[in-house]
Amino acid sequence: MPDLPPVAGLSEETILRRFYEVCGGPRWTRSDGWNTSSDICDWFGVRCSPGGRGGVVSIMLSSNNLIGSPPEELFQLPNLESLVLDSNKILFAFKGISHAQNLMALDVSSTGMYSVNGIGDAPSLKMLNLASNALEGVIPNELFELESLEQLTLDFNSFSGPLPLEVIKSEHLELLSIASNQLTGSLPASVVGLTSLFTLRLQNNILTGSLPQGLDLLTNLNFLDLSHQKKRGTPGLEGPLPDLSKFGRLRRIDLSSNSLSGSIPFNFLEGVSSIFEYADLSSNELTGEIPSDISSLENLYLQDNKISDIDRYCTLVTSNEVQKYGCDAVLCPPRSYADKGRQTSDYELCVPCEWSLFYGATECSELSATSNTIKDEGGNGNSGDIAPANTPIAAPTSVEAERYILEKLFQGTDGYRWNDNSDWLSTDVKFCDWKGIICLEGSGETVKAISLGANNLNGVPPREIFDLPNLESISLYSNPLGGFDFFGIEKAVRLKELYLDQTGLKSVDGIGMAPSLTTLNLRFNSIQGGFPPDLLEIRSLKVSIFIPG
Repeated sequence: MPDLPPVAGLSEETILRRFYEVCGGPRWTRSDGWNTSSDICDWFGVRCSPGGRGGVVSIMLSSNNLIGSPPEELFQLPNLESLVLDSNKILFAFKGISHAQNLMALDVSSTGMYSVNGIGDAPSLKMLNLASNALEGVIPNELFELESLEQLTLDFNSFSGPLPLEVIKSEHLELLSIASNQLTGSLPASVVGLTSLFTLRLQNNILTGSLPQGLDLLTNLNFLDLSHQKKRGTPGLEGPLPDLSKFGRLRRIDLSSNSLSGSIPFNFLEGVSSIFEYADLSSNELTGEIPSDISSLENLYLQDNKISDIDRYCTLVTSNEVQKYGCDAVLCPPRSYADKGRQTSDYELCVPCEWSLFYGATECSELSATSNTIKDEGGNGNSGDIAPANTPIAAPTSVEAERYILEKLFQGTDGYRWNDNSDWLSTDVKFCDWKGIICLEGSGETVKAISLGANNLNGVPPREIFDLPNLESISLYSNPLGGFDFFGIEKAVRLKELYLDQTGLKSVDGIGMAPSLTTLNLRFNSIQGGFPPDLLEIRSLKVSIFIPG
């Protein structure tokens, strides 16, 4: 594409035509109206202020096959409020952003960006999404000098080092999301000064140390996720669990896969309201008795801790599961285990295991401690096979079979053109270390989650992914998929989460056969005809987000 010099004093139409020319407009997936004589307000992805010709307030061209470098003249559009160019292969720069006096929302996630130099000159930004890019090193202080910023998303980059102390400067920040990076060190005490926060997501980093004192001052929090800091050789977050009794607006809290220790405070989350959804404290070092005072909390997950007594707590829990299965529905007792650490159905029972010493074990630890080899019915060893931890036990799938399925996913979605395909297909790297693959801890090499959102997957994922025996979550949001084949989903007995928002999906035929799905996101797709009847067939569904196309 030609590298045209900047020109001052351009009309809005001239700026848009220049944008179209330098960013490969003729090859865009959709370019209805662009570079024609029609009103620019009718061009695809362009929205104007009501009541007149011109006045561009929004440009939305997500996943539209843009290439090249968007011209800095875009920032000279006088009324521009929102610029959404995510999931395109563009070289975006912030030069000239000081002219964008009205620009409040900027989404350039999944573009391959590697520098944010100049972002601090943005005068009015409130929402900034830089997720799934090639950003690395220490998080630039420049990001926290945006005085108007309310939402900052930096997920799926390679930021390292500690969370900057300068975060306190973002006094208006309502959403801070830096999940799946390489942040280290402790959570700075300055974070408790962000009293406007509604959402704080720092999961899947390498944070250590204890939770900062005064965390309960963040009384506006709706969502808090500090989970999965515990990695190979690092303990994750440690120390006692705060009571968090002032969190009256909290809906979800996830502190799982850390090393939090001590007993659970008797007033833990006692102030939450009826909108509260769940608290996940699984895979920590919490000890002692579950306090009976917190029996009113629904969906409290405590599996894989060192809980030694649940009797008084259990007698006060009134859930249907407890009424049906007794205290096994809270946590499996010592000397037993289940895939979810508790009985959840007539088939997912707590089964004997002499090595499980505490309540809520999700695996028979002696197996994982000694070997990944299990025996089939004939007593033959199958090295590398995984034994699922519920009853009845499904037939094991070998490491080679799971690797083959992942390779089909790579080939079927144009893996060589993904934004990030780090280590994929490498014979020297376990697939658990491939980008976006999360394996089940303590169970050898077996896939627990596929997390490849906003990564330029193009094509239809193979139906064989439903054969992965321990798959719990599929996250493929914001990818230009050619569709999604739900045939065979009935085999995915552990699949609980499915994120397919903004993938161009046109149909969900067959999804009704999902046996265990609890969370489903289908926003911003092309599904026509109102609410799909197949969704009504998913009896396990708890959270469903669907907006008709």
